[in-house]
Amino acid sequence: MNGCYIDVPNLELPWSAEDILSEEDFELVHAKNGASRDLTIQSKNIIWTNAGKQRYDLLAGGNPQNLAQEEIDRILAEQSYFNGTGIVHDQTLKREMWEWLNDTFHKDYVDNLWTGPNGHSKIVPVTVLCFNKTSGWHCEGPIETPHFVPNTFDVTRINKSRPPAVCNFRLLGDVENSKIEFAECSESLEMIHNLARDKFFADWIATNVDPECQYESPIVSNILPSISIVNNIRVGPVSSYILDIGAWKNHINKIDCHEGMHNPYFVNVSKWHRVLTNNTPRVTFRVHASKNITFNKIEELIESETFFK
Repeated sequence: MNGCYIDVPNLELPWSAEDILSEEDFELVHAKNGASRDLTIQSKNIIWTNAGKQRYDLLAGGNPQNLAQEEIDRILAEQSYFNGTGIVHDQTLKREMWEWLNDTFHKDYVDNLWTGPNGHSKIVPVTVLCFNKTSGWHCEGPIETPHFVPNTFDVTRINKSRPPAVCNFRLLGDVENSKIEFAECSESLEMIHNLARDKFFADWIATNVDPECQYESPIVSNILPSISIVNNIRVGPVSSYILDIGAWKNHINKIDCHEGMHNPYFVNVSKWHRVLTNNTPRVTFRVHASKNITFNKIEELIESETFFK
């Protein structure tokens, strides 16, 4: 138990990569014809959100917001390969996965069904994540709500996309050489991260509050917050990201590394971490933890052999 990851060698995923990924998905993650420029891509079982498209739009919109040249070059280079996150939309798979989650994991770990993009459909709290290149340093996990955010704002909408932990299962990727490194960051970096977080919430308030109201106003639209960047630290609805590693390299202290994908494992995504690949697709199936549990609690339950049913 190290506060970063937990290997669970006796846990198995009931579905193979071929059960979840269609031929279209395999072509997409291997970018045989170049990565798609669409933001949303729907295959037989998966609805993908194209992370490369989101980041490219930041440049195309003429709003790089102090991005380092290193990051600009990386975004432009991503046009030839795919990075993205997918949710399962096939009804049969969704039912099977929901039953398996509730039959396998501790009740406090299993999140509620998510509301789909149309506001009506229900989504099982699992995602499929594709990395084609080594990632930058980033963290997910719930973020603290600043004191100035009105009580009328539903911040749970944000932290539902930022789970305290995920359970990773390999679908595709190098079993031996794929790694996740973990780090502690300096007080200076965390201070800038907090400033970017505050800007993230302040921009959200400005977007949603009626400017003619002199007092705290309820949300007048359903717009989710966009990303905010301060001194090359980006905070968004899903994750926080260090855009220019060169500027912050002396502020990152590596503390641990999970090597290989030999078995399923839990990841403390609230920790700063990065994924290292050998430049081949790394695709994982991730079971998201509910906000009702912490990584420390998961460690305690697994250690006491009371986590799995």
